[in-house]
Amino acid sequence: MGTAKKILGIDELKKFIGVLEENMSADARKKVLKKIGSRITNEVIPDYFQEKKGPNGEKWADLKDPYKGQKIKKKGTTDILVSEGKLLRSVGYKENENQVVVGAGDASDVPYARSHNNGYKERNLEARQFIGIGEEEQQRIDEEIYDWWGRVIK
Repeated sequence: MGTAKKILGIDELKKFIGVLEENMSADARKKVLKKIGSRITNEVIPDYFQEKKGPNGEKWADLKDPYKGQKIKKKGTTDILVSEGKLLRSVGYKENENQVVVGAGDASDVPYARSHNNGYKERNLEARQFIGIGEEEQQRIDEEIYDWWGRVIK
């Protein structure tokens, strides 16, 4: 993936993984992590593109005037990070029994994913983060953890 965020870095998820490792099969752990990845990629990240904001809640920087004019001329829109939808469609996740990684693009299909997410100083491209861990991602993670705990406790 061109840009990615390892979800395992969250303290709560680390604790959750520890409990999963002790109490669940590798297949069961993978299923829970898959649900987390799916919810983040399908529920959270599309909202960032629609609302033009990142996981930290900050609005994306506006397009710079020279480029804004070019984009209107070529594409008929000034939508940020959306031209043909290739970047958003490249968002996905990979999971195994120990972690889920959410990311976008790779060098062959969407090589610009990392530059847009992290910024690219050499090209004067501001970061417009859409992959990261914010409140929305944390909420989905917590919901899946609580859902699992609820089933275990019964």
